[in-house]
Amino acid sequence: MKKVFGLLSLLLSATLAIANPIDFDKAFKESATIEKQIKKTSFPNRTYLITDFGAKPDTQDAPCHEAINRAIVTCSLDGGGTVIVSKGTFHTGPITLKSNVNFHVEEGAVLKFSTDQSLYFPAVITRWEGIDCYNAHPLIYAYGETNIAITGKGTIDGQGSNETWWSMCGAPKYGWKEGMVAQRNGGRERLLMYGEASVPIYKRIMKPEDGMRPQLINLYSCHTVLIEDVTLLNSPFWVIHPLFCESLIVRGVHVFNRGPNGDGCDPESCKKRTDRELHFRYGRRLHRHQIGPQPGRTHLEHPQRKYHRAQLLHEERSWRRSHRQRNLRRIPQSVRRELPHGQFRPRPRHPHQDQHLPRRID
Repeated sequence: MKKVFGLLSLLLSATLAIANPIDFDKAFKESATIEKQIKKTSFPNRTYLITDFGAKPDTQDAPCHEAINRAIVTCSLDGGGTVIVSKGTFHTGPITLKSNVNFHVEEGAVLKFSTDQSLYFPAVITRWEGIDCYNAHPLIYAYGETNIAITGKGTIDGQGSNETWWSMCGAPKYGWKEGMVAQRNGGRERLLMYGEASVPIYKRIMKPEDGMRPQLINLYSCHTVLIEDVTLLNSPFWVIHPLFCESLIVRGVHVFNRGPNGDGCDPESCKKRTDRELHFRYGRRLHRHQIGPQPGRTHLEHPQRKYHRAQLLHEERSWRRSHRQRNLRRIPQSVRRELPHGQFRPRPRHPHQDQHLPRRID
């Protein structure tokens, strides 16, 4: 029976493909037009060495993220330039990019991010698998910044492994054991519940004990962005996650990740972007483009997305009718008791309604 259904599906797909042939010439012309509209980054000819701000190599017990962030803030306040990570191995915690800063990791330089989860809290606003929330600070993060870049031939290592971040997925093959912190212990289910019930975003605050791993690079609502040439290793979760970004270029990046949910590049709800010469090894997904959140999971949307909104609404309503009860059954009874009856219908909202949301929750 399964073979019959599979054959029918293939025949239906082939019929639809013949009935609606793709005009590749037109598609490439449209993509070339979009590419011409992308704004390019530009930085003043000023350089700032992180070592001048107190960063020292090979200090595993004393991460130097405060020195790196001071260099970035100083560079931005001075009008912009390039912050340089010179040759050597630098241990760091979370890094926050600012406008008009090119964060340049030189060839031979290695940034190793601490696996001390406490360094990545207080939580910041982000998305986790399509659901808006406050979660652990991504290893490299920017919120509402303009003209920013991550460049260079150096290496950015998230230090994900079965002994650190990856076990939080809750799968024994990634090192999880009974009693360890993991998303399977209720954190992920509660976040699903928040999305289904349209709980206000400022109340969706995830904590270290929820085991919700951070992205390696998360750029939220940024304009004019370049990520070029860097090598990205061992991300705790998704590797490159631009969200609500415009004029985005990802070029010549090498990604090596064998961990769970190790998506290489996930542009989500972005406008005017191009990805070229990306190199991926391993990972659950190499690259995917998300036009927005999964239906029923959240209510924010880029205000200028050029997609067929009517079709998306039709698909979303169909999805809700067929899957709402299934998703409700997936949420533990102990969590479902927190919800008043009848609240499993997300309300569409515009991002401008939530501009009052703070970047992070202390």
